[in-house]
Amino acid sequence: MKYILALVLVLVLALRLVALPAIPNGFAWDEIDNSYQAYSLLKTGKDIFGNPLPVLMHSFADYKSSLYIYATVPLVAIFGPNVLAARLPAAIFGLIATLALGYVVGRRWGFTWAIVTALVMAVSPWWFHYSRLSFEAVGMLALFLLALACLPRKLSLAALFFGLSIWTYSTAKFFIPAFILVLLAIYWRQVKIRSLLVPAVILALVSLPPLWQSVFGKGGTRFAEIAIFTDPTTEAEVKFALEEGEISSGIPKEVGLQPRLIDRLAHNKGQYWLNQFATNYLSFFSTDFLFLKGDPNIRHSPGRNSIGQFFISDVILLALGLYVLRSNRALIAWILLSPIPAAITRDGASHATRALFLLPPLVLLIVAGWRKLSQHRFLLTGQLLATGYFLFTFTFYYYSTYRFESMQPFQWGFDQVAKLAQENSPKYQQVIIDTGNTSNLMAYLAATKYDPATLQASHPLSGKFGNLTIRPPGRQSWNSLPPHTLLIFPANSPTSLPIKQTIYYPSSLPAFYITDSGF
Repeated sequence: MKYILALVLVLVLALRLVALPAIPNGFAWDEIDNSYQAYSLLKTGKDIFGNPLPVLMHSFADYKSSLYIYATVPLVAIFGPNVLAARLPAAIFGLIATLALGYVVGRRWGFTWAIVTALVMAVSPWWFHYSRLSFEAVGMLALFLLALACLPRKLSLAALFFGLSIWTYSTAKFFIPAFILVLLAIYWRQVKIRSLLVPAVILALVSLPPLWQSVFGKGGTRFAEIAIFTDPTTEAEVKFALEEGEISSGIPKEVGLQPRLIDRLAHNKGQYWLNQFATNYLSFFSTDFLFLKGDPNIRHSPGRNSIGQFFISDVILLALGLYVLRSNRALIAWILLSPIPAAITRDGASHATRALFLLPPLVLLIVAGWRKLSQHRFLLTGQLLATGYFLFTFTFYYYSTYRFESMQPFQWGFDQVAKLAQENSPKYQQVIIDTGNTSNLMAYLAATKYDPATLQASHPLSGKFGNLTIRPPGRQSWNSLPPHTLLIFPANSPTSLPIKQTIYYPSSLPAFYITDSGF
């Protein structure tokens, strides 16, 4: 048994560590932000805006949960603010989550099914991909599953992990309190009130800082920007629908005409919000999301809409598992609650990151399906062959084709551009970096290990660092340059300038052009 467990550990780690810095190929903005924020904490004890040991990290775009970034600090101390240091915590959290879910299953179904659970979790495209990315949600899920592994005997430790999970990603701030309330409602007869007092205090003390920041501080600004309830287009859509309803019923259009009650009942903000919520919510149970296309964002789901969050062969297992566990109220509640945080956001349809809590219960259904199928040797053999085939094709694709497909979504080459610009800046009066519609600012800070203390003292930033200028995002045509200027710009930008040098993608396509105006 020990050897089997060791083999599973090696496999799970290998899936997460092989070519970790190179696949996905690049260093996405959020990943760079995590690594440089960790670098700033390491050097100054503050985030990039000078806030000491913050509960929420103040980034250029928004306020970010902090636990994943704090976990990155020791690795940044070893490797520097690079892609390896940013992604290693995800690989570690990925291993922890996989083993924790296996442990939860093993207590009920035994060691064999604990191993099966760990394998199913490890190789699922959803978790396979996410535990190789510097995403805060990976830590959220690992801590949540550790909390479940502590239930029901170690309530205080479970409360600690639940609370820490709330520090990792905004989704947990809604889901975990709701999930705990559901568990209490289901198992209230089996729980002694006295046994909950200390865990409740621990949970409150640990989770209060991020929850307070989200409700009363600046942590809620991001939600206000993306929530369906604050969509500025809704009011105009409702007004148009009301006017259209009146005109179509034969009422002349007049200034000051008030909508009828029947029109207001048919067209109102609540109805629009409900439609958007339902559309988003149901997308997570669609075959497109689960098995065929996955998240449309290629950074969240590899395959350019050709690979689902699970293998196609898992359809049968999920159906069997749902039949077997249909009476498990806690599991069903877990499944139904998981998509809600994503569904209340405007772009929440099929958003794999915001719905990451949905992954473990679906894995449990698949394991239950395997367990049911194990009673029929012929069917089991067929399912093993099908799963093996889809696993082979996915991993082959991931370590080959996806290496090229992930380059642009993960901003490949931005760090090379930053280093090249810094190295050549003494030779020119001016150096201009243009990386198109995505800012290169954070990539420059991380790649050059720009002093965080200097950065903290220089806000607001102008994008100028001595004679080096980083252009803000936006498409630019380059047809002329000031004298003694070096320019690095995207290969897809219109230009009539002579190209002096080219930075190529690993696929041999041009990524950036380099030119200068001479001396």
